[in-house]
Amino acid sequence: RLSAVLIDGGMVLGLWSAVCLLMAFIFNVHIAIKDANTSPLITVYSLVGGIVNVVYFSYFHAHDGATPGKKVYGLRVVAINTSSKLTYAKSLLRELVKAGIGMVPIIGGLLNLANGGLVVFSKTKQGIHDSLVKSQVIEVGKPLSLWKQLLLYLLLISFWAVSVLILIVF
Repeated sequence: RLSAVLIDGGMVLGLWSAVCLLMAFIFNVHIAIKDANTSPLITVYSLVGGIVNVVYFSYFHAHDGATPGKKVYGLRVVAINTSSKLTYAKSLLRELVKAGIGMVPIIGGLLNLANGGLVVFSKTKQGIHDSLVKSQVIEVGKPLSLWKQLLLYLLLISFWAVSVLILIVF
């Protein structure tokens, strides 16, 4: 699951970078690196990142039952009672809860860690977001071969590097 999260994180980072770059060109606004911590645009870009993240996961879990990262490892998000993919509404709620847990003032980081702990260590492997919408991540196939995984990680690292360079340069 961690590897799937890393793959999806790279995809979200790339999409977020592209959206921020597009916004910078459309509105002709840029952040100098020396002003990055104090610029109000950081808040806007952070909100955009959150929206991209929620839309990405909501869409793939409802449309395909799995994100690209989960597909690589033969994982799928399903409704517990029916084993079918989630509806768009349930998928969106699942992601909003997952994102909202981390936004709780002062203790959000600890709550996020605890939610991750539930996914890793609980008998059902469900986080709070899964329990709320009655979903579960299941194995439906075999992961890609080790060589294909390594190639994918090399491509992903390249994608991340380009994304970070785009954000720094522009």
